[in-house]
Amino acid sequence: MHHPESNAKSSMMAIAVECNCGPAKSFTQSCNKRRVLPVECAVMHYAWGSQGSNSIVARMAAMNKGLRIDEDKPFAEMWIGAHPSGEAHVSTEQYRKMNMSAWMERRYWKTTGMYRKHQLPFLFKLLSVRTALSIQAHPDKQTAARLHALDPEHYRDDNHKPELACALTEFEVLCSFRPRDEMLALIRGCPELLELLGAECVAALAFAKDDPAKREALRGLYTKLMSSADADVRTHLRKLTARLEVGVANESEALALRLQRQYPFDVGVFCAFLLNHFTLAPGQAVFLAANEPHAYLRGDCVEIMACSDNVIRAGLTPKFKDVAVLCEVLTYSMGRPEIYEGVDDTPSKSKHVASSDGSAPRVTNSVYQVPTPEFQLRRVAVPRGASFTVPKTPSVGLVLVVQGNGICVDDVRHRYVVRTGHTLLVLPDTDVTFTAHSDMLLFCASEQAGTDRPSYTLASATVPVADPERLARALTTERLNATRVAEGEVAQLRAEFDEVRTTARQTNELLHKLAAAWGVGVGGVGGVGGVGDVGGGGAPIATIDSTVVGAAAASRTAVVGPGPSHPENAYPVTNPFHPVTGPGAGQLEQQPPATTAAAEHAATASEADGQLAELEREIGALKAQLTAARQAAREERSMALMGAVAVAGAVALVACAVGRRA
Repeated sequence: MHHPESNAKSSMMAIAVECNCGPAKSFTQSCNKRRVLPVECAVMHYAWGSQGSNSIVARMAAMNKGLRIDEDKPFAEMWIGAHPSGEAHVSTEQYRKMNMSAWMERRYWKTTGMYRKHQLPFLFKLLSVRTALSIQAHPDKQTAARLHALDPEHYRDDNHKPELACALTEFEVLCSFRPRDEMLALIRGCPELLELLGAECVAALAFAKDDPAKREALRGLYTKLMSSADADVRTHLRKLTARLEVGVANESEALALRLQRQYPFDVGVFCAFLLNHFTLAPGQAVFLAANEPHAYLRGDCVEIMACSDNVIRAGLTPKFKDVAVLCEVLTYSMGRPEIYEGVDDTPSKSKHVASSDGSAPRVTNSVYQVPTPEFQLRRVAVPRGASFTVPKTPSVGLVLVVQGNGICVDDVRHRYVVRTGHTLLVLPDTDVTFTAHSDMLLFCASEQAGTDRPSYTLASATVPVADPERLARALTTERLNATRVAEGEVAQLRAEFDEVRTTARQTNELLHKLAAAWGVGVGGVGGVGGVGDVGGGGAPIATIDSTVVGAAAASRTAVVGPGPSHPENAYPVTNPFHPVTGPGAGQLEQQPPATTAAAEHAATASEADGQLAELEREIGALKAQLTAARQAAREERSMALMGAVAVAGAVALVACAVGRRA
């Protein structure tokens, strides 16, 4: 038998195989009938991840792919799957690494005659969370398809993304809206949030009678909160922080203070009072359906989801936010999320070997059954000396070894040495038996048994689907609002530039007056030049590039009206609605024809995106010119001071000369 190599340059070579029909062979030598293949995973370094070797992702990646751990770098996620944003690699029989999607296309789907759009219908991940992830939701299937068509830059595929998170350590989560009465009590106990929302929004939720009315009231309240002006959010969070630093009264206030320190003055801090806050114990899991708001806060977990990378964000992140879209698609259901403990699925044929003290170690095999066909997660704890056979599945499975080492044997009697960090791809209809040399913890990902494979495009019938026109409108509204913010920044930069230029001109005029009063030539004090000056030897202060500004202004007028102060009705006729961000944002003022509305919204959103890019370029140019203007103004002030000193010196000399003559 080949033992794992001590050098971890490639952990794939650290997995060895024996064939009972012949001498021991490595992967490079084994026959083509192998039923288990090693997988090398992708690693994501998002800012919220745990640092260096504190991250289980870093430690597992070091074992999985020989990755050297950078202690100053965050290691957030390890991806095991075929999604193009972070695709894993499969080691073939000839020890050739291939993308998982390419391997499946060539070696599995073609030979079985099966085809599906997402070659592996699930994505398997390992997460290590240091600071909170964004306030986010994942779209249902139909909404994902529409978002991808309207904005493929930010929504890169057309699939939905239900997901299950299973805790490895204590794992802290925000998920779904709290029960109404609890939410109202927390809002009333937080005067800063109550003031930001306004009594009317809170009263609407408090007095709503039936479920539809409650959901609409919550939609209005949450939309108003998440769409609040940055200045208002900053003001109220500053008050909240000052109060909480004196002392916190409950768990929600403690969480809000922590989130404020992680993401200062982000509106997502207030979600601590609206969403359920709880901690999963190791082995517990939570299922996150489509269109449910959530955020992971701290801890390590294994996560499995439909094969997608679609995320709609609205807070606690520096990344792209789509507030209007998120507020549009949420279900606004209120209540406690279900905590999954896992169903014991330990078969009687599992082998229990007595330990040295005579007790029999027990295999723990828990299956997490969720209401989506794409995936199923199995958590298996195999004590030292015990064996467990992972049941065969009709499709490809993945196994992640989180802890321990031992031997696994497939149903054609190939033996594999496995250890912590190894990830295995198991071919369909394959029994794999693990025997633990030390306590092992395995996670097995597969499709749900009995699933009709071609049917993955169907969204769950229990998930309400956002109206397509309202969704398109929300998407376009977000882009136009972003354009307005950029226009405001341009106006502010112009005003600041003009102020610097005016100050420089006044300094220059004062210098000329001083020189004239004492009969000293301007050239004698340094040749000061100012904005608009034709004389003087100094360099003139930079002026705004009229070509850039003029082109941008013309483009902006064509898309969103005359400027940052334009009224609501200044939007062009190509935009069939006015951007509304309050509780009534879901109702169109003028319904366009159903066959062309989505295209018009998409065109308007595209124009707004283009205009936003133009404004960002203008902002960059203005900032550069403003920096130059400030530098020139400083030089002017220095010149003025030198000029004043020179004039004073000249006057003193004249006075001395007059005194001597007298």
